[in-house]
Amino acid sequence: MKKQWTSYFHAGLYIAAILLFAILLLLPGCSAMSTASTVAETFMQNMQNLDFSAAYSCLWKRAGCVSEETFVSSAQNIYDSLGATAISFPFHDIQADGKQVKFSYTVAYVHGEDFTVENSISLFLLKEDGNYYIQYSDDMLLEGYTSGCRIVRSTLKGARGEIFTADKTAVAVNSYSDTVAISVSEDLDINSVINSIAALTGMTSEETVSIREKYNSALKNNYAEVAAYVFPIGELSDELRAQLCAIEGVSIDSDSLTPQRYYPYGEIYAHIVGYASSPSEEQLEELAEQGFANAELVGKVGIEAEYDNALQPQSGYIYRLYSADGAYLRTLYEKPAVNGADIFLTINHDMQQKAYYLLASELKSDQTGVNIVMDPTTGFVQAMVSMPSYDPNIFSFPVSDADYAELNDPTSKQPLYNRATSGLYPPGSIIKPFTVTPALENGIVTRYTVFPYEVKNNEWKPDGVWYWEPVTRNEAPDAPLDLDTAIRFSDNIYFSWVTLKMGDELFMNYMEKIGIGKAVPFDLPTSVSNLLNDSTELNRKMLSDLSFGHGEMLVTPIQAASMYTVFQNNGDILTPKLVSKICRYDSLDTEEVLYEAEREVYISGAMTQETVDTLTYSLKRVVTSGTAQSLQTNGLTLAAKTGTALKGDDQSKRIAWIAAWYQDMDDDRLVLVMIEGPRTQSDRRHAIARELLQKAE
Repeated sequence: MKKQWTSYFHAGLYIAAILLFAILLLLPGCSAMSTASTVAETFMQNMQNLDFSAAYSCLWKRAGCVSEETFVSSAQNIYDSLGATAISFPFHDIQADGKQVKFSYTVAYVHGEDFTVENSISLFLLKEDGNYYIQYSDDMLLEGYTSGCRIVRSTLKGARGEIFTADKTAVAVNSYSDTVAISVSEDLDINSVINSIAALTGMTSEETVSIREKYNSALKNNYAEVAAYVFPIGELSDELRAQLCAIEGVSIDSDSLTPQRYYPYGEIYAHIVGYASSPSEEQLEELAEQGFANAELVGKVGIEAEYDNALQPQSGYIYRLYSADGAYLRTLYEKPAVNGADIFLTINHDMQQKAYYLLASELKSDQTGVNIVMDPTTGFVQAMVSMPSYDPNIFSFPVSDADYAELNDPTSKQPLYNRATSGLYPPGSIIKPFTVTPALENGIVTRYTVFPYEVKNNEWKPDGVWYWEPVTRNEAPDAPLDLDTAIRFSDNIYFSWVTLKMGDELFMNYMEKIGIGKAVPFDLPTSVSNLLNDSTELNRKMLSDLSFGHGEMLVTPIQAASMYTVFQNNGDILTPKLVSKICRYDSLDTEEVLYEAEREVYISGAMTQETVDTLTYSLKRVVTSGTAQSLQTNGLTLAAKTGTALKGDDQSKRIAWIAAWYQDMDDDRLVLVMIEGPRTQSDRRHAIARELLQKAE
């Protein structure tokens, strides 16, 4: 019995020893009875638990091993500097090599889902007093890292996408301003230098104090130069450049110090391209939410604004390892910046310049206007000018409140206002081919229907209840007043009669069908056109006025131009397009097309083909024997429609229109000109349109 009890006692001791060993293995440090595998596993587990002191206990403390404080500090610094969220060991292996045991592993510093910095190393497991320990190496945490090293994260900035015309003329580019730079030197009389610069540039005393402070800081930090004054591109004269460079220690930097969004053609593209400038605090927050946390520019108006997300670059970042004395050692991780995409417009550069200079030269000082040139078979806009215009380069740097207010002052004719897309104007007689369409397509009139009443002194009073002034026209036609004659002479009386005959329901439904009362879709914001104010009661007088583009009907020039594509598209109205393609390019200049415009129908079946043919016949005769005879040009077959309307409570403003296009030709071009000015002022819309319709020699 005693022998059996002794056996139980020894078995109990054995089990207790096993349990104690298991408990020791679970402790954070390496046990005094560690094996090769357990010490490796314990080291990795403690590193993953971020218990760097416990991980240190697994190291062999001889032959160059650092102190626990140094090891823990280094591990923590690597983890924090990389912004790591976890440590893992995707690979490890223990191999016996004769009497030696090799421990190979890869330690990975995981930065969320963004990236991982890995370090692979092979060490020996050394045995001392029957226990295994890990041999220390300077590279065991991160290759090249020693105590005192620094890991620095730097932002890599991408370039904002640039904007080009269809023929690849650059109209919005990334460039640099002319910057007055001061070389930093102990021997430089900085006060004299700053005073000399101020005398030539007109810097304020506050600005000179700021530059002096920047210079002193640069001297302390061993910077090479300091930016003292910035001239936007094109504003530094050769004479002033020479005077500034004659000052000791001063030079002009034009390619590195001060980035500037530059618009080479200034006013010519202002209302198309718009401009980009520094984001506001609110815009910075919005951009950060969209993934552009380091945005330096944001589009404010125009294509710059509407396509800002495509143009915006995506910043990258890089983690570099530096020695304790500041020497660069190696790059740990790099996420390259992604440049913004480039935008190609549908605009033809030569046509845009022509449209701009024609309008600028033909408008009188008290007139404003719009030129639009379009391919009517695609809807692609080849030129679009709103006058007056402005130089978008002024917004590359802060604009004073006074200057901004002047740009928006009505007395300055509001050059920031894009009349082509935002201006709302009564269309006058250019709407007549559309107002007669529902009558044609419902059999109310035909091309041969003659006005059945007598007209005296170019006035006509409709039958029935009529409390208002008679309907008038400008001149008596030279033939019986049928549809063809009415279109050629733009006879208000005929269109009033036809519309009153068809009634308001048919008329209003058709106007709404063709988009009157809506904003035409476009690459720039467009104003909502107007058919009838909500508070207005539609009576016979208003219906009559609407028939020839008066009353309360208002359209934008870009919508009017798009409506006239109906005659080249079998009765469909096309969506106008301003952006033809968006492309991104990599470091090898490989093109990735992100978007490419295609012909798009805005309103299908706005007219039947029979109606198109009927109206086109008469619209061609507008040029040969009607109100647009001045457009006649050898070699061109044209169709056109003119129109005028009065604006304002006192009707002192006149809106003059002309829409003209190639008809039955191999080429396709549609021109729309709108001029606004005093009622008594003559306009040059016909001369402008004629020039825009000329073929290039």
